Amino acid sequence: MLSLSVFGQATTASYHQFTSVEWNFGQNFNWGWEPKFGYSVNLGLQKQLNTHFNAVIGSGLEIMDPLQIPVFMQLGYHLERLNLELFSRQGMSVPLSNYENSNSVDELGWYNLSGINFPIKNSLNLQLGFRYQVVKSEEWFWDGTIDVFYIYRRLNVGLNWRI
Repeated sequence: MLSLSVFGQATTASYHQFTSVEWNFGQNFNWGWEPKFGYSVNLGLQKQLNTHFNAVIGSGLEIMDPLQIPVFMQLGYHLERLNLELFSRQGMSVPLSNYENSNSVDELGWYNLSGINFPIKNSLNLQLGFRYQVVKSEEWFWDGTIDVFYIYRRLNVGLNWRI
């Protein structure tokens, strides 16, 4: 099952930092239960390593089920001939709560977001990517415990505006 994330991102060239706001549509797979609508806010610091490579570290807040704090690192490679940038973001998600069930313990999750940036105008890029995320939760019942996996598969579409 695939859902959609739409986001806007602003990058300041002088400070090499970015802020992105993401809205998540659709559903994830969790034993057929449908999650709530969610959104996330991320802040990152970017360092241009040379003319081709850049690296980003960052964190944020994801308002989903469960509530999470992502910590990530992103590597990007700029293809000069095609004027495109390929990127891959790897991260961990620290769950803070579970709205549905108070009889649970959420564990550290991980995610991968990979994609490509297409330039539209001088300071505006279109970003297309795919995000795969897994969060594990241990649910308690009267006769024992069971592991529940929240699996998110999202197509990320967004605009990156360099200010």
